This record gives sequence, structure tokens and C-alpha cells, in this order.
Amino acid sequence: TRHLLFQCRVSREIWEHALNQSASDGSWTSPTEKAGIGWVLYNKHAQFIFKGLAAINPMATSLETEAEALRLAMIHINRLGYRNVTFCGDALNLFARIQQSQFHHSHQGREHSALSTHIEDIRVLAAKYAHVRFVKVPRELNFVADKLAKDAKVRKLNFVISWSDVT
Repeated sequence: TRHLLFQCRVSREIWEHALNQSASDGSWTSPTEKAGIGWVLYNKHAQFIFKGLAAINPMATSLETEAEALRLAMIHINRLGYRNVTFCGDALNLFARIQQSQFHHSHQGREHSALSTHIEDIRVLAAKYAHVRFVKVPRELNFVADKLAKDAKVRKLNFVISWSDVT
């Protein structure tokens, strides 16, 4: 665990540039079942600060669930006063779309879907941060957020923010 989070080459590169790092993930089974989201925030010394998790209303796709997990993490981390954050996740398609929307923001020719709405919300939320980055990480590095999302979905948890350590 410690190696994956703090000692592997990819993790070290992310930590070197981050004042705070958040990892988020979604757990989705079908568009008729509640989904789960989870996220965790670490400080620049890779020490746990807090976590959030919830079972959320059904979403159409797993990618929408991933976007909702990131969106809610951004909202709550901002509300708690953090302004310099690197947001990480393992959904390649989501992070690629976020990067595209940051550099090529235009309403012309854009699809109008729940996913595009989430990405637009993420772009707007990013503007509230002094310094924000979005980084796609390997699934193995996102295991804490993944575990939180799965736990929230299975246990049908209401939204929880906790300062207790993650296990």
C-alpha cells in the first residue's frame, strides 16, 4: 500500500507537484441501481486529511458516475477551503475530456448529455481554485477511492465526510 501511494515513480511525480492531492472514483453496476462515489484528500506530505463517500441516485453510465464523484469531491474540497489541489482518477475517458474542455472550450458542436453537463460543471468548479490539475492515474493507485465508492454503494450510505483515517 505505502509503495503504491508514495514510493512508485508515477506517484512520486504527482506528489512532487501537488500541494494537496485528491483521488476520486465511482462504483456503478447499472442505470437502475444506486451508484457509489468515494474520494480522499491528502496533503503535500501524502498524509490523509479527509474522505467523502455516498450512495447516489442511479446514473446512466459508469463514466457519469466517475464524473459525479470528481464533481462532488471538487465542491466539498473547495467548501473546506482548499484552493491548490491535484485531482486524480483512473477514468481515462473522463480525464481526457476534462483536458479537452480546458483547452478547447466551445459550445459549438458539443454533445448535450449528462456527461457533458458534468464536465462543464467540473470546468466551472476548476475556476474556483487558485491552482488545479487533473491527472489520470493507474487503477492500482486509486484503490482507496475505489474501496470507498464500492463500500458506499453496497451499504447504501448517505453522504459522509470524515476525518477518520482510511483503511
